[in-house]
Amino acid sequence: MAASVSRQVLGGGEAFQVDVKSLGLELRRLWQENAQEGTAITRACTRNLVAICGGEDEAARATETIGALAGEHPARAFVVQATPDPARLEGFLAAHCALRAGGRHVCCEQITLHVGAEMRRRAAGAIVPLLVPDLPVFVWVVGAPRWDDPLLQRLLDVADRLVIDSRTAEDPPAFVRDLLGARRADAWAPGDFEWSRLSDWRESIASLFDEPGTRSLPARIERVEISYGKGGSAVAAALLAGWTLDRLELARSHAGKPGAATAKLAAGEDSSPGAIASVCLYAGAERPACTVAFEPGDSGLTSRVELDDACALPARRPFADQDVVHLLEDQLDVPRASPLYERALARAAALLSS
Repeated sequence: MAASVSRQVLGGGEAFQVDVKSLGLELRRLWQENAQEGTAITRACTRNLVAICGGEDEAARATETIGALAGEHPARAFVVQATPDPARLEGFLAAHCALRAGGRHVCCEQITLHVGAEMRRRAAGAIVPLLVPDLPVFVWVVGAPRWDDPLLQRLLDVADRLVIDSRTAEDPPAFVRDLLGARRADAWAPGDFEWSRLSDWRESIASLFDEPGTRSLPARIERVEISYGKGGSAVAAALLAGWTLDRLELARSHAGKPGAATAKLAAGEDSSPGAIASVCLYAGAERPACTVAFEPGDSGLTSRVELDDACALPARRPFADQDVVHLLEDQLDVPRASPLYERALARAAALLSS
């Protein structure tokens, strides 16, 4: 959980020249001046974070999010804001400070860069040398990624993780296909806010098989159907289906059963509190053997298992619609690749393309 943070602008808010030497001097001046003033400040940094933003609104949202996480996830942060002037390149320095016991402030710096289209490669050249060595590098694209962006291309050369939100995809099949294609070219690992949003769904599906009477059921599942509601995300449905198929394949392998389950995605007209409306798992019958869904008027997930020799008692699990602070926090907790997510992503691409 993100700590309560008081944001303090320590750099004066004045623009400065963007190059490696100038940025380094500004960073040193920031901490030297405040040390001379006798302020009880501890400088902290556990990772590098570069947020690539399309404009002022996205940059403001990124800054607010980085500030909210500074207490638990202090980072050397860069916020890159696109500007209409193609030749513009200037920087602004600030610090996010979390107040600790005894009045001590734990602070981390943020460099905001206003970058025009002609200056993006030069901006990347200033950012990369100032990344803190031996700490993971997260690149967060606040909107939809532009794979031909020279700034993004240069940052991915040194990135450990690329964090995106597939809910921004206007063309889901192309979005996932391009993400997988870009992933093959470099060593970075992808991360997705939509994957974090699906955590309650994954836990609810997994909990269906916690009881002794249902533990052998996954190996018998033959078909998965996932419905996503109005305003929901086809990528979310495909990711959840991909993860479910991955888990079912593992269960079949352990049970020595041949064949594989299939999946179907369906867009519904009804709205739901989350991107997904329902998940149905079929074990060779017309009616589903297992379901997880939002009941009408409810904000939690209700799960049921239908067995011939057992009563289908429902179980209810709370559902949390996470804000961007919690979504980014979840991604920052994983500095390396998530094989489970990447296998789900590959299956999602196949489902969306078909």
